[in-house]
Amino acid sequence: MLVAPCTVLDDGVTSWCEAIVAQARTHRGGDALLSELLRGRDVATAVSDAVNDRSLWTATIDGAPVAVALIENGFVQGIYVAATHRRNGIARHLLAEVAKSGVRLVDAFALPGDRATKSLYESMGWKARLLTMRGA
Repeated sequence: MLVAPCTVLDDGVTSWCEAIVAQARTHRGGDALLSELLRGRDVATAVSDAVNDRSLWTATIDGAPVAVALIENGFVQGIYVAATHRRNGIARHLLAEVAKSGVRLVDAFALPGDRATKSLYESMGWKARLLTMRGA
């Protein structure tokens, strides 16, 4: 498996990220998280910006993406592993490789009720420190 910052913006990367965004919208807190991440941009522009900033990391197997993480200033803003590749340690490996590259990982988002993501971070020794509550 190869883990590296995404350096080439192509239709495949953008389409994959658009599918991730669509799925995130179906989860509790997903719209709020996406509002935070997109900052008024459409998905294609946000992905292009992340590629240009080298903050979009991918894990690929035989050249095909299996996971992606958005990491800005040591903050894991989102991580996604394709359903067919989950529970194989790919997310943990991706984050470990990012850390080995010199990026200091300090914080991360996890959606309410997303036990898998919370378990990933806890397996790395991270602790929940903040819960944001918002009014309707």
